[in-house]
This record gives sequence, C-alpha cells and structure tokens, in this order.
Amino acid sequence: FPTGFIGIGESGNIIKSVIIVGATNGTPPKFIIDDFVYESLNPPPPPPPSNPVPEPTTMLLLSGGLLGLAALRRKSA
Repeated sequence: FPTGFIGIGESGNIIKSVIIVGATNGTPPKFIIDDFVYESLNPPPPPPPSNPVPEPTTMLLLSGGLLGLAALRRKSA
C-alpha cells in the first residue's frame, strides 16, 4: 500500500474522491481525482536547449568584416 494522504470526500456531485499518494519505489507521487490520473506532481525538468546554429546573415557579416580587415591590411602594407 503506498504511503501518503488518502482523502475521500463528496460535495454535491462535483468531486467524489481525491487521493494523493507517494510511491515508495522511487517513482514520483501521483495525483488522482475520480478515475483520472494526472501527471506526477514533480515533473522531470525540460531537456537543455540545443546549441543554436548561427544564421546565414551573421556568418555573411562576419566573413565580410574579416575580408574587409584583410583588404585594409594588405592595402597598407
């Protein structure tokens, strides 16, 4: 039997039962209302963002600036 709070209540016909349990086998606790099981109360963290790829315009500006610097250096030499 899982450990935790087990509450059963009725207010009109809105909520017939509420059960909150915490599993003892390392899984996160579940929140149960009537016959619906919602995701765990402690969802796993979202995956880390992937490394963004530079936009083509950024690469074009960077390469244009480097070519301009190289041309100025060559012209002054």
